[in-house]
Amino acid sequence: MSVCPKNLWFAVIGLTVMRFGSDDCNGQVNDAAPAGVVAVDQTTAAPVVIAHRGASGYVPEHTTEAAVLAHAMGADYIEQDVVLSKDGVAVVLHDLTLNDVSDVAKVFPDRVRPDGRWYVMDLMLAELQQLTLTERRSEGRPWKQAGTRFPLEQGRFRIATLEEHLRLIDGLNKSLGRTAGVYVEVKDPARHRDAGLDSSVEILKVLKSA
Repeated sequence: MSVCPKNLWFAVIGLTVMRFGSDDCNGQVNDAAPAGVVAVDQTTAAPVVIAHRGASGYVPEHTTEAAVLAHAMGADYIEQDVVLSKDGVAVVLHDLTLNDVSDVAKVFPDRVRPDGRWYVMDLMLAELQQLTLTERRSEGRPWKQAGTRFPLEQGRFRIATLEEHLRLIDGLNKSLGRTAGVYVEVKDPARHRDAGLDSSVEILKVLKSA
């Protein structure tokens, strides 16, 4: 009995985009595949390295510095979690809230919600860019440095837009002669819709223009 392995498709459209689930069991490009798509048998291909939130074990997550370091370390893909600002700009952050990774409580003390949290979608992009990022300070993460390596008072890490990340990675690809792809995750689209924002549409606009 033979088993047909799934193939992993890579489509290069300026930046690299992943597609899963080819039905071709011979390791060949499926006739129905778009031009430029190559089928790779997952049973024989080398492991794909995805930098989770960039090189987040070394510098604050989702910063441009984390993306640069991940690229330098040879990651095949660099992940971007994406949420929207109040004015609908796609920014690269893991959470809908800012408490655990920034100095938002100090910069905008009056923007806190009744639940004690500060939300990305409550701040305009220009306001988000005034914040300083640090390592995640969540409790219950003993393997983390809890912000001690890059405390707020010593860092100048900033929130960047998805467009800035894509341009940066594309530039690094051209400068260094190797292709690192992007691995974009849309965070909590339902919560965005409740706030009158369509994160999926805005993210697709950025990807199409890259």
